[in-house]
Amino acid sequence: MEPTNSTTAAQQQASSASAHPNISCPIDKHFQRAYLHPFYIFVALASVTGNAVAIWLFCRVMRPWSAITVFMFNLAVADLLYAFSLPLFAEYYGNDVGWTFGDAACKACRFAFQLNLCASIAFITLISAHRCLGVARPHRGAELARDRGHAWRASAAAWALLVPLLLPTAYFSRTGYREERLVCFDTTPDSLLHRFQPYSLAVTAVGFALPLAVVLVCYSLIAVALVKSPSIAGHAKARTFALLAIVLFTFSVNFLPYHALRNLNVAMRLSTARGDGFPCPTVRAVYVAYQVSRGLAALNTCLDPVIYTVATERVRARIVSQQQQQRRRRLQQQQQQQQGVPRLCLNVLAAD
Repeated sequence: MEPTNSTTAAQQQASSASAHPNISCPIDKHFQRAYLHPFYIFVALASVTGNAVAIWLFCRVMRPWSAITVFMFNLAVADLLYAFSLPLFAEYYGNDVGWTFGDAACKACRFAFQLNLCASIAFITLISAHRCLGVARPHRGAELARDRGHAWRASAAAWALLVPLLLPTAYFSRTGYREERLVCFDTTPDSLLHRFQPYSLAVTAVGFALPLAVVLVCYSLIAVALVKSPSIAGHAKARTFALLAIVLFTFSVNFLPYHALRNLNVAMRLSTARGDGFPCPTVRAVYVAYQVSRGLAALNTCLDPVIYTVATERVRARIVSQQQQQRRRRLQQQQQQQQGVPRLCLNVLAAD
């Protein structure tokens, strides 16, 4: 009987280890402090600065607004709202205690991240579609560029689609203890993985794969039209190809790795919880790669201001115009001050 009990205990221990991969395959998470903590601080500072300046330019310099400006304004607002949550994550990954801001803040911050990610993709897609229409049908594109109403309606439709699509994130994300540390799950606890996996795949399909297909089609049509149109100025072609390169870079570096690795990590966790374990090196490699992809996904809030400046010449033209006007005003003030001294002397002499 003793060998049987020993065997049963060993089997239970193995089953428990397979259900909890951190027991059979411990993962060193200290790299989060070395990577995510300083990275989120940098992204928060750069994103708040860049997007706050962008919003100021849109509101004070970029008047009247075009349709592209409306899309970029919404993109900057989404980036700025998410950037304000990054200091909480930076503090979370930099301490030994864990998440100290409560369950509601955990849900709100995870929801803000997903909303910003999908909103960035949505508004970049709208900018790309608008560009494509302007090249394919120049007259219609010129009319739409001046019509801000359709841009606001499209932006409202994007928000109306994304908010309910991503609200379940607030349900799945929650706080819980893991290895005696209070964590804020970026996806969901193991007990909800079977529900989260189909939802994650649906969000990836609607919020990433479909917009990516639209962007690829739009810029393929734009590239063909530019090559076949010798009448388009060289600088306009160069600016459009630069925007294409930035958008493709953003999708391939910021968005694609995150969505692919998130779903792969969820699939591995779910498989391990069911007893189908993976080799430890594979588990560690996927987990670390997924954490790196989360940082790269947050980096898109810093790259979006680059898209603002490349997407339209009006940003640069207005900034240059404002700088020239400021220089002229300073010169006029200096001339008036210099002329005011002799006039004051003449007035004093005349009074005498």
